[in-house]
Amino acid sequence: LTFCYKLYFVQKYKIMQQPFQELPPPTENVDEELRRVLQALVVIYSTQNNQHGDWNRKLADRYLVRFQSTPIAWMVCDQLLSDPSPQVRFFAAQTLHNKSQCD
Repeated sequence: LTFCYKLYFVQKYKIMQQPFQELPPPTENVDEELRRVLQALVVIYSTQNNQHGDWNRKLADRYLVRFQSTPIAWMVCDQLLSDPSPQVRFFAAQTLHNKSQCD
């Protein structure tokens, strides 16, 4: 994601600059999961290249993989499809495609 779009994410969804320190437990709250998914995608697409960046990227990836198997992913990804970011829309479409094949 570009810096401007990352800043848009941070402002629009009140995303913390610091990513997860550990994986949060899944919730049934669509707004909370939407915020977490967007936060994880910002980390995945960030250009931070250091030891902490790699750790955070691995943690964000683990969160997103786990999220994709939850029932709430249907509702969250439905909302993500209208996001202006092509990366976010791709993640949502990929998740919904996989869920339609496996759920």
